[in-house]
Amino acid sequence: MQSALAAMLAAGYRPSTTEPGHHQTMIQTLPLTLGVSNEVWVVLDALRRQRNANDYTGQPITSQAVAECLAQARALERVLIDHLRTRHAHFLVPA
Repeated sequence: MQSALAAMLAAGYRPSTTEPGHHQTMIQTLPLTLGVSNEVWVVLDALRRQRNANDYTGQPITSQAVAECLAQARALERVLIDHLRTRHAHFLVPA
């Protein structure tokens, strides 16, 4: 979620966190904000729905889903950092 939020903010948008569905909106805008494929956001949205199911119904999340979520988050973070370096370097703190 944090990578998707950072991508939206860098693109000049701010999701309304007081409205329901802002997590879904942040994920679904990734093709516009980071240029990821539709397949990427579909997977991320499916993982978001699994997490919501756990929050609301208590259904356990499988270890495979957790591993996939971590892998997707790491991959999205790399895309975000590359995007920021090439298009919004002023947002990055020098190392």
